[in-house]
Amino acid sequence: MSTIGVEGTERALRLAATRSEVTFVDAPVSGSKTAAEQGKLLILASGDRERAGAAVQRFFDAAGTTQWLGAAGAGTRMKLLFNAWIAIMMEGVAEIAILADTLGVEQQRFASLATGGPLVPPWALAKMKKIAENKTAETEFPLRWADKDVRLALSAAGEERSRLPMLSAIDTRWARAVERFGGDDLSAIYLALRDGTAGADR
Repeated sequence: MSTIGVEGTERALRLAATRSEVTFVDAPVSGSKTAAEQGKLLILASGDRERAGAAVQRFFDAAGTTQWLGAAGAGTRMKLLFNAWIAIMMEGVAEIAILADTLGVEQQRFASLATGGPLVPPWALAKMKKIAENKTAETEFPLRWADKDVRLALSAAGEERSRLPMLSAIDTRWARAVERFGGDDLSAIYLALRDGTAGADR
């Protein structure tokens, strides 16, 4: 259920295939620590559901809602899209917070006006609140894991990486930010941008 990327998942699948008694199920999850504690994760399951579904479903049900996506590996591919989406949104939230500072606008004031509107999803507003309240050290999902997930997405893109300029730029900046804020929440990218830790693109 870990996010290990396409190459890692395919390697694990090949290893499992050497043992006839083993069924490989690829089932990364979407959701934070809070979602896990509340049993509200989204499980992106893939693999031989007919053979393994009954054995694993009770565990999945305890963790959240399951979507079966097809052959093993489909879960990982879908998760990479989720992770890339989150990274792009988080970078946007952090930069809006920086711009608010620059313009002399209270971050919380912006967040309150954006709440309930069509422009900003609740997850992004929650991260903005975390930034405004100086709670980025209260980790729900660590920045170093998010950085790892961005690299996995870019690796999976292969030669098409050149067509993903936003993710490539995030990869460069977050790699620097991890050195100082890796154990903090993903929202700590704001601090890296504010302090210049993330630096400019190479």
